[in-house]
Amino acid sequence: SSQAHAKPTAGDEYFREFFENAAAGLVIVDRDRNFIAVNDRYCEITGYSREKLLTMNSGQIVYPDDKSMDIAEIGRLVNGESRSFVCDLRYMHANGSILWVHKQVSVLRGPEEQVKIIAVVEDVTKRKRMEEEFHNAELSLRSVLDSSRDVIYRLNLQEDRYEYISPSCEAVIGYTLDKIMS
Repeated sequence: SSQAHAKPTAGDEYFREFFENAAAGLVIVDRDRNFIAVNDRYCEITGYSREKLLTMNSGQIVYPDDKSMDIAEIGRLVNGESRSFVCDLRYMHANGSILWVHKQVSVLRGPEEQVKIIAVVEDVTKRKRMEEEFHNAELSLRSVLDSSRDVIYRLNLQEDRYEYISPSCEAVIGYTLDKIMS
């Protein structure tokens, strides 16, 4: 009897239960990136119904600027150059908005060169926005500190080294920042 018609085992049921109820989005695509299976969480993340996703290619939801990287990494999996990769990239949500996802992607090789790609996908949009806000706040603070006429510095006492010295320090003490920092 062929394996395709084999009776489902307890392991198959455990996998199906895990797949459907995972806290992260789970997806399986073929070598051409056509969706084979998606769980409910993946549907929630992308905004697409399961029925719609199963008629699509995963490349259709990857943000255009991130497609070449995604295609290249999946190509390496399919060609056997790597077994997995991890990345952050943008998706186009069904409602047209852009979201960030963290993907952990692995290849599954079956009989007769059958290749399936499985990905664990998490929505990291909030984290990315917070990182961007933090970065912008840091740039604003740096701009204020760098333009101040006051001498401002941060000294790491444990390592006995300066972590920051304002540019005005050169005018006040006459040494270059490189000289002071070394």
